[in-house]
Amino acid sequence: MERAFRETKIIRVISSGGVVYKRRNGKIRVCLINRRRKVWCLPKGHVEKGETLAKTAEREIREETGLSASPIRKLGAIRYQFFENGLRHRKKVHFFLCRYLKGKAHAADREVRQARWFPIDHASEVLTFAGEKIILGKAKRILSDCGSRQ
Repeated sequence: MERAFRETKIIRVISSGGVVYKRRNGKIRVCLINRRRKVWCLPKGHVEKGETLAKTAEREIREETGLSASPIRKLGAIRYQFFENGLRHRKKVHFFLCRYLKGKAHAADREVRQARWFPIDHASEVLTFAGEKIILGKAKRILSDCGSRQ
């Protein structure tokens, strides 16, 4: 017996974002955003035509958190897929370690409910997605290795 199946169109999406950090009184804090009720994540978004991954990270951080930050090092990328409106989306998100420059964290975008600073050790407990926890772990190791140089 032949199985009937529906071919699903695949939408490939490339995004970029960052782990925004600042040091205060010897402690490292990172900015996370709340998109939906209990979903905390790193700021990120779609790469626009002609934009580099680093520029996208910088822009998305500003648009979602109200913060100005400077990408200083690529942390890696995560991949995941989801269904939306009957279409399969395969997404790759590139992340950068980004030094906070200025601004006050706030929900600066309609998709963001809240933007808040967290101690880096607590942030991994707050983040919703495993892939982003891995990225945050890489940022934490880099910042710990660098000490006060960053």
